[in-house]
Parts: sequence; structure tokens; C-alpha cells
Amino acid sequence: MSVIINGDTGITTPAETVQGALTTTGNTILGDAATDTLNVGAGGLVKDASGNVGIGTSNSAAGKLSVAGRIGAFNTTGANDSLVQIWNSGTSSSISSTYSSTGAYTPIDFLTSDTVRASITVAGLFQFNSGYGSVATAYGCRAWVNFNGTGTVAIRASGNVSSITDNGTGDYTVNFTTAMPDANYASVCNSSRTDTPNGSGNNHTSGTAPATGSIRVIATIPTTATANDQAYFMVAIFR
Repeated sequence: MSVIINGDTGITTPAETVQGALTTTGNTILGDAATDTLNVGAGGLVKDASGNVGIGTSNSAAGKLSVAGRIGAFNTTGANDSLVQIWNSGTSSSISSTYSSTGAYTPIDFLTSDTVRASITVAGLFQFNSGYGSVATAYGCRAWVNFNGTGTVAIRASGNVSSITDNGTGDYTVNFTTAMPDANYASVCNSSRTDTPNGSGNNHTSGTAPATGSIRVIATIPTTATANDQAYFMVAIFR
């Protein structure tokens, strides 16, 4: 259509195709008045009769707003274009802090009452405040095991431990399922015996240096310092 201003053609807009009857209520446009639906750009933006909105899809399974593709939110206060994206690849769901061309990577923060309670840093460190007083990096247990060290060694329960090697009386090697990034981890050992009222043993790493794939531990009787098999032997690894 053409707009005539003072006898001259000022603006020409392209022809529009409307499916169904259009009605307006204030600034709200309803598509097909009979079904109370809207379809813009051949499915680019869809609203169904239940009020569900789809962008690039008419599938409302995700809820009131469904999006086919990535959802992005830009930084609008600066000159860069840092953004966060949310998407599903079909095999995994992802949240990404990234940038287009002139931005920078930023941490992903989780807030309640406008206060940061947890954060994933640019370096990939997970930080949180769970009564500690501040948000700080959490260093998790990378491996743990509870095993019976008497007779045939048997694991009761474990995490990231594939097996226990019996090296002799009171002498064991804990083998990791997934190796540590280096051998500079910390180990915590504890054990108890069932053959004496004073059932605890002295537990420590052996003279063998820790390895990325395993650690060797020894239990001894406190009063004699001699090695002794332990009915309950617990080891935890932190890195």
C-alpha cells in the first residue's frame, strides 16, 4: 500500500497476507479470531488458544514458552557482546557463557534474593556458599572406599575405586577407576579391627610415593607398630 502525504507518495509498504480474521484489542493483535491463535512468518512465532507461545515451533511441550534452537541473552550495558546461551542438542542440555566477537567469558552465577549463592568460574571451578559465610571453591572427594582387609579383600562400597590390591598383612593398594590429574592429592585413612577391644589401627600411606592411578596404604597395631589386617579400612582422596 502507498501512503500519500501532501499529494506525494511518501512510503510504500509490501503487501501483507493475513490468514483468518484479525481483530485488535488495544495494542494486542489476535490472529484467527475464531480459534484465538496467531501464526507469524510461517511458524516463526506461534500462539495457540491456550496462551502457549512458540518461537520456531508449534510444540508447547516445554510450557508457556517453547523455543526451537538456542536461547541467547546479550550484555546490553557495554560495548561487548558477552552472552549466555541455553539449548538442547538432542543428547544433552547445555548452558554456556560465551561471546560473539568482542565480548569475554564470564562466570555463571546462581542467585536467590539478588545474592550470589553459587558460581561456576571461567576456569571451571564450582563455588558455593552452604553456611560457610561466603562463596568459595568446593574441593570434592575424588575417590573413596570402604573395604574389608581381612581374608580375601572385598570392597563394601566405593566411588571411583576399581579394586584393592592385597600386598600383604595390613598392606593395600587402592586403585582408581579414573586417574587423578596429578599425584599431589591428599589422602585420609581410617580403620578398625574386630579382634580386640582397642580395635583402631594406625593408618598411613606407605613409603611408596602416591601415583595418579593408585595409592598404597598400611595399617599397624598402635602398641607394636606391626602391620595388621583391618576388618574395616576407609580411604578418601581429595584434590
